[in-house]
Amino acid sequence: MKQRKKVLLVAHNLDDFVGQDLEILKKHYDVRIVADHKDRMKSTLKMIRGVKWCDLCYIWFAANYAAMATSLCKVFQKKSIVIAGGYDVVHMPEIGYGLLCDKKTAIYPKTAIKYADKILTFSDASKKDTLKNFKIKDKNKVETMYLYIDPKKYPAPKKPKLKIVLTIGEIRDSTIKRKGHETFVKAAAYLPDYQFILIGKHVDDTINILKKIAPPNVAFPGFVSLNEMMQTMQNAKVYCQVSAHEGFGFSLAEAMLCECIPICTRRGSLPEVGGPSAYFVPNADPKKTADAIKKALNDESGRGKKARKHIVKNYPRSRREKLIVEHINKLLKN
Repeated sequence: MKQRKKVLLVAHNLDDFVGQDLEILKKHYDVRIVADHKDRMKSTLKMIRGVKWCDLCYIWFAANYAAMATSLCKVFQKKSIVIAGGYDVVHMPEIGYGLLCDKKTAIYPKTAIKYADKILTFSDASKKDTLKNFKIKDKNKVETMYLYIDPKKYPAPKKPKLKIVLTIGEIRDSTIKRKGHETFVKAAAYLPDYQFILIGKHVDDTINILKKIAPPNVAFPGFVSLNEMMQTMQNAKVYCQVSAHEGFGFSLAEAMLCECIPICTRRGSLPEVGGPSAYFVPNADPKKTADAIKKALNDESGRGKKARKHIVKNYPRSRREKLIVEHINKLLKN
């Protein structure tokens, strides 16, 4: 029996898309994991042992642990892949977003991007950011590899949609403008006859700022169970992702699978994920956002169904699995 190649997965945690990649990696390779970095010394020792053991290191995000992992791979002459595309490769000082905004943290993605053998971004927009913000001699080193969203996990609704407007995201100081929460709340004031819901954990006192400017038709349920969130996506006719930046827009894609009509800015990956069914609005423009929401709420052209078809077609598991295996095997062959 042919011995399987050994892959070390290094990540910040195993939530969502990282866990999905782990399932794929385990299917094709022997896998070890380093995903807890609270104890720096323990994490470093585990990473050293892991890199010495593996044939290739598969790293999620070009963060501090990625700088360590890619450096170790160079020392022990092992191959490495970095999955990037969010705060790790973006430079947006106007909203204080991105590791590159601070000289102390910029060293991490710069090191990881420099030493990695392959950079796989989860959108074309993220690829563009990576090539723009880093000195990369070989442009072919960076390629897009989209995430996947399981349509079985987010089935099409069986009941008619209600005229509800939804957005999802943690509520904290750093997201009020980046995720468009302030714009969402202000847009609700132009449409007092419709219900607006902002689901997301209240991390700090930012919720008080939003409540002060929110009209009565905005609800802030905080963190909810997956079943409750799913039910709300099934009921809502419109989903808003009016972000200043999105590396992908996972919640948007989930909502589109539930046949929500997307309202998006043209920032980051949102034009890719929103696709032809989306209504696009300028960033930080509550009035134009409200105008688009009203059109979407009264849209009977089947945009919600088109939104689901767009996600099912463009973000399947089969494509990501094929590319992960191809990239790993090509690096190991070389």
